[in-house]
Amino acid sequence: MCPLLAESNDEDKDDDLAPDRAAAEVIDTMALNIPKHVFHPVFEFSSLSSKNANPKYREASVTALGVISEGCLEMIKDKLDPVLHIVLGALRDPEEMVRGAASFALGQFAEHLQPEIVSHYQSVLPCILNALEDAFDEVKEKSYYALAAFCDNMGEEILPFLDPLMGKLLGALHNSPHNLQETCMSAIGSVASAAEQAFVPYGFGVDESFLVLSNDEDLRSRARATELVGMVAIYYGDILRGLYPLFGESGPDDAVRDNAAGAVARMIMVHPESIPLNQVLPVFLKVLPLKEDREESMTVYSCVSTLVLSSNAQILFLVPDLVNVFAQVVASPVETPEVKAQIGRAFAHLISLYGQQMQPLLSNLSPAYANALAAFVPKS
Repeated sequence: MCPLLAESNDEDKDDDLAPDRAAAEVIDTMALNIPKHVFHPVFEFSSLSSKNANPKYREASVTALGVISEGCLEMIKDKLDPVLHIVLGALRDPEEMVRGAASFALGQFAEHLQPEIVSHYQSVLPCILNALEDAFDEVKEKSYYALAAFCDNMGEEILPFLDPLMGKLLGALHNSPHNLQETCMSAIGSVASAAEQAFVPYGFGVDESFLVLSNDEDLRSRARATELVGMVAIYYGDILRGLYPLFGESGPDDAVRDNAAGAVARMIMVHPESIPLNQVLPVFLKVLPLKEDREESMTVYSCVSTLVLSSNAQILFLVPDLVNVFAQVVASPVETPEVKAQIGRAFAHLISLYGQQMQPLLSNLSPAYANALAAFVPKS
């Protein structure tokens, strides 16, 4: 039966009646029902075929191991070292089909061979890291799946690999087609769960990426991005505590403070219910307007304007601060017309809410600021 796994060809690749597909189903069924009679012949086939000059046999050698991993899990656990030797070797094979089958097998192992498989993380994770940069999307997709399944049962063991993993995953998230983005997001979610507090420094990059994806036209990508934002939001409290010193008067330079404001704005826009706005907004507004990094302008002022236009109760407690910030933004010679128009709409909304109550606040402004804001007051 196992040699039939090597009988695939390009024409019948997706045909359920293709010899390799049919053989895999039969072997899987046998493994689930008579595992003791299946493991040893399959392992022998895989050991021999992994060295075969024909790449289809090398592919079949690791496919077979992945197929029986659920039914023969106890026997594979007892032989995990030699089994992994075959599969990890196949991940370095020059043929795409062999590497793809090896990634599939690793994903199956990660799903069915817990917790024993995790104890081999030092040999498995570096191989998955390399596979994430494979030239072929099919290998990448299976590698993301394997990584997600593997990390689901990891804890602090993942920490030495966290930086290279997140570097590759965030890069892939920006530069991959939809089908890869979805599996990549699953992998990021699993990494976040495994790393817990250590994931906090990566929260900004993840939130920014998910914010883009949550506006994606592809519904599956949007749904997955929204779900994972919720997972990352668990750590927002730690992220905010890390940002708080950057907002102090003795904090870093203006560019760093502006970047911190951008990070907070993104978190508010992505998951406002996870942010203690009553604590964050007073500190946030005190560092505005932005002083140096105008690339953050649209993000920051879109956030503020959205809160005002939605009549968010927490920001409406801060109308005096808002008026002061709005005046400086619309009077600024370096802010864009788009940013000023946004601020203008938010200011007009405040006028519609409070009317003449705004007059004392406007009277406290300098003539230049007052005139700049007046240009945005709707003519009645």
